[in-house]
Amino acid sequence: MTHTRNNEFTDKQKRGIDLVVKSVAKKYPFIKGWEFTKNFKDYTAHLYINLIVDFDEVAKFYNETLHPAYAERKIPLISSLIKTFLSSNPILRFDSPERDEFFEKNYNDTKKITNLISSVYKSLPEDFLIYYNYESWDGTVKKSEVDLSVSDFFDVTAV
Repeated sequence: MTHTRNNEFTDKQKRGIDLVVKSVAKKYPFIKGWEFTKNFKDYTAHLYINLIVDFDEVAKFYNETLHPAYAERKIPLISSLIKTFLSSNPILRFDSPERDEFFEKNYNDTKKITNLISSVYKSLPEDFLIYYNYESWDGTVKKSEVDLSVSDFFDVTAV
C-alpha cells in the first residue's frame, strides 16, 4: 500500500497550522509559534511540527520555576515533554518512584497539548487541511487529512 503527500503546501494550508497554534496558545500562552521538523517530509500520514515555547512561561503556567541547571540556557532547551526543565523534575535514578510519577504527569500534560493541537487541526475547514493519498485494499486511491503531530518543544532562545 503506497502513501503519497504533496509537500508543497499552499499559503492557506500553512495558515491553517498558524490558526491551530494560535488557538491552542490561548489556552497555553507559553506557546509562541511553530516550525516544521527537519524530517517532516519523511512521513506521509503525520505532519510533524515543533512548537516554539518560552520555558520561563511554561514554569509560571505550572506554578513552578525552571531547574537552576537550565535557567541560564547554557544548552538549547529542546524536549519532547513540556515539563522536562522544571524544578520539580527529580534528578534521580531512572527507576525511582518519584521519577516515574513525574514522568507520568509530564507525559499526561504534554498529551493534553498535543491532543488539542491534533483535534483543533481536524476541525479546520477542508481547504486549510493537508491531505495525503493512499491506495485502498481494493486498489482505489483515497484521500485523508494528515494528523498534525507535535514532535518537540523548542525554547524561544533555541530557534
